[in-house]
Amino acid sequence: MKTIFACIAVLGIQGGKAGEIVGIVWQTPQEVLAAIDPGKTPDTPTVWHSPRGPVVMHGDLFGDGRHLALVGTEGTSWAIAKDGAWEMAGGLDVPPAWVPPGKTTQDPEYGQYYRCKPPQVPFVLKDLDGDRIPEVLVAFSNDGFSTGYAVARRKDSGIELTSISSQRGEPEWIGGYLVVTTSFWGGRWSGFGNTYYKWKGDTAVKMAEWLELGGADKPERTIAVRHRDDGKGQAFEIVEEGNGSWNVRTCVLKGTDETEDEKDFARIRLTPIPEKPGHELQWNAAPANDALVFELITGIPGEVMKFPYGKDENYDFRTAVASIRLEVEGSEEAKAILKRVSR
Repeated sequence: MKTIFACIAVLGIQGGKAGEIVGIVWQTPQEVLAAIDPGKTPDTPTVWHSPRGPVVMHGDLFGDGRHLALVGTEGTSWAIAKDGAWEMAGGLDVPPAWVPPGKTTQDPEYGQYYRCKPPQVPFVLKDLDGDRIPEVLVAFSNDGFSTGYAVARRKDSGIELTSISSQRGEPEWIGGYLVVTTSFWGGRWSGFGNTYYKWKGDTAVKMAEWLELGGADKPERTIAVRHRDDGKGQAFEIVEEGNGSWNVRTCVLKGTDETEDEKDFARIRLTPIPEKPGHELQWNAAPANDALVFELITGIPGEVMKFPYGKDENYDFRTAVASIRLEVEGSEEAKAILKRVSR
């Protein structure tokens, strides 16, 4: 059953019956690697698309001198070149998603991707912890509506899948934080959520979650969770009231987006300072305000905030907030928690 479900995840179901799966009959990873010379390590990691469907990325993936290969079939496997031959070394429990060159999501075998556009190559090498050794990202289809990426790392002499995955797009390494999109949906109302991690050794520790909600039948609001050193989190509901004012309430988070036991905590006021240098950048006030509120609530510098639809290339957090006056109204506890961390 595991193999059947893996094929369904990659190829899709025509007519809703497993017996009507349309597409290729997958080769084994060993059969795929027979076409690649294990004794010739390319100068940079190289991608090869088999005419029968599978995809391979191979080379010195981690810069440690080993010739490794990632193989995408109905699952993800990896192998190491030893003594002139490929030795299968393990697998990653991720059915990879990709649409090869020359194919589209309109082709029968890739037609299960309803809204997302999987990449041509399901493997990405990207440094997500600043140690100059790349992590391995494996693209997967998130229910056919977005392309997510699972994160694997070099572990001793192998590759190990972590518990971290992005539900939309590639994870990012921003200002010393690993930023992962952990929720994203749309329709009559929409929301996106990012989770922010700090690496402690080989472990990614959750520091904050940031979820923005809104839509035709729901008021716009933000839910944030700030995690403490003891692993416990404090949830906040943040509602923008207009005129540079935000109301902050503590709450208990239920599920993804519902809250209960809301209690008034503080009010944040942000007003422009015309006489400050940088006033000419007041057109940047909206993202700067959002990022400053993010900083106060999460304790993470505002320049780390990942905006759902990107930001203007001229936007600079530190320059923009130089012309913003900050006031926090509330108890001494609230003022001690909601404070600037960037300067």
